[in-house]
Amino acid sequence: MSTQRPPSNGREKKLVMSFDVGTTFTGVSYVILEPGKIPQIFGVTNFPGQQTGDSKIPSVVLYDQAGSVFAVGAETNVDGDPDLIQNNELEVAEWVLSLSHKGRKDTLLVSDKKDDRSSKVLDVSYIFFGIQGSTTSFARPSGVMFVKFGSRSDNEASYGITSGNIKLTGQTIATFFDPTIDRIIQTVEAQIRNARVPIKSIFLVGGFCTSTYLYSRLDTHFSPRNINVIVPDPYLSKAVAEGSLYYYIDHSVTSRMSKCIYGVRCTWEYNPSDPENRARQHTVFLRHNGRRYVLGGFTTMIRKGVEVSETQEYRSPFMIVLDDSGFANYRNHYASLHSYQGAQVNPMWDDRETEMFSNICEIVADVSPVKRFLSQQYDQSARFYRIDYEVVLLFGHTELKAQIAWKENGQEKRGPAAIVYRDV
Repeated sequence: MSTQRPPSNGREKKLVMSFDVGTTFTGVSYVILEPGKIPQIFGVTNFPGQQTGDSKIPSVVLYDQAGSVFAVGAETNVDGDPDLIQNNELEVAEWVLSLSHKGRKDTLLVSDKKDDRSSKVLDVSYIFFGIQGSTTSFARPSGVMFVKFGSRSDNEASYGITSGNIKLTGQTIATFFDPTIDRIIQTVEAQIRNARVPIKSIFLVGGFCTSTYLYSRLDTHFSPRNINVIVPDPYLSKAVAEGSLYYYIDHSVTSRMSKCIYGVRCTWEYNPSDPENRARQHTVFLRHNGRRYVLGGFTTMIRKGVEVSETQEYRSPFMIVLDDSGFANYRNHYASLHSYQGAQVNPMWDDRETEMFSNICEIVADVSPVKRFLSQQYDQSARFYRIDYEVVLLFGHTELKAQIAWKENGQEKRGPAAIVYRDV
């Protein structure tokens, strides 16, 4: 940051740390806030278990049978402690190399190392650690590669193991990476299709971006279309951890501009005089209040080009009509938040220009508190329960936040809502 920060205005000395736990590596940054002094952000460059200093460690934790942490990060490296491979009482927790939408986060895998059925157990998890360590050097699925996973006393010719090194073909190693790389390509292709301007460059960031094989696969796939694949300076490996501290200290971004339309799917009450309604007559259904509704609706929560502040709330009303049985069993509300990147200013149907709509996430809320003070309603011969509430979204933070709101005796009440991102 080129602009000098003002001195900390806190009343006491404070240590703030930021952890970027990636799929393969983890980085840590910190800042010491002292009253009257200009804060400086530092990265941790030396961790226990490292033979030489480094700003990142493997995202791996070893636990003993009591559930206590036995080793973390570089301490789990069998090169530094070969006896680890002989310790069958340890369990490994690691981040699996997989992708998920926006954010976040991946699947945590806990694998048990114990196997009493055979004295010749090939520890695949430790081999995988070795392959992770070889991520940078592995470039193509040709030839062979020796992956270190044990001590010099580990020898098993029938498995290609010599002095703690296992011999694997490049094709075999490629199968470990290909599913993830295939999903990366699918994700990038989806982004290219949804982009409103031609994509000319793809930047790789994160621990996996150091993979020569990843770069080779992406470059081979995209270069025929004149799309450059670029790996930024290694300094950016600390960007997430340091960036979160910059945000904590400066909090300079207080609003953002919406780049597209955001809204939720809905049903509209059927209007037979409207051509759009009549075109969807085959989707019309009858609710328990005796009224007809049509599927395929879309209602806008944020228009494109709107300044979105941190504190501003965006609401979408929902009405649920249920019979006795449905009311008794109804608990969770689900709403799909979508983005629209087409030319319409106020899209009302999501079955038109379907390629312009993208699912962002699902909003899930427990509506049980809303039901407590409701009584059955009557409309001619129909008996039903009607639940009215609003989904409240805050887009201006670093991550999306959601709540539900409803009226109770004339006063607004709030409840939590969860954001669930779909896998891409």
